Amino acid sequence: MSVLAAVRAATRERHEELETNAGILDRLADPAGRPALLAAFLSLYAPAEATLEPLLAPIPDYDFEGRRKTPALRRDLQVLGAGAPPLPAAPPPVFSGRAEALGFAYVLEGSTLGGRVIRKRLRAAGRSLDGTSFFDVYGPATGARWTSFCAILERECADRAAEAVAGALAGFAWVRAGLAAEPAAA
Repeated sequence: MSVLAAVRAATRERHEELETNAGILDRLADPAGRPALLAAFLSLYAPAEATLEPLLAPIPDYDFEGRRKTPALRRDLQVLGAGAPPLPAAPPPVFSGRAEALGFAYVLEGSTLGGRVIRKRLRAAGRSLDGTSFFDVYGPATGARWTSFCAILERECADRAAEAVAGALAGFAWVRAGLAAEPAAA
């Protein structure tokens, strides 16, 4: 079984639960709720990127800088006139090594695929796309960037699939907790 197949199989239920319970599309469709959701995403991605950088930036062909999502989230919040997000309820996990970090990154990179679908649904419903660039951060390169990530995951975790699975499970749990949290009072 490939590393990707192992990670997908192990996280399928958590992925479905997150899609069902996070209410991302409904929260984005509500103009009043959009800034809080984007702030929640930023409060997740900013510390996650800082934690992942020393482990993932040295990987050949990874392009860590090009995969950062925080610049798009900050721009989106500016477009919406929103202030700084609250700090995350919990810091990201501490990773035992590169394989676990790549498993965690699987969750973050995989969300870029779903983000494109979310934007298309907003557009189809006649909703504004203001402040939603994060959900299509790679634009037409999304498929190629996902394929590249999967190849790196396979190459770097070939003999460490269990560690990649552990990182992905931790990633889904952390994102679920961060998106479920009520926004802090201003």
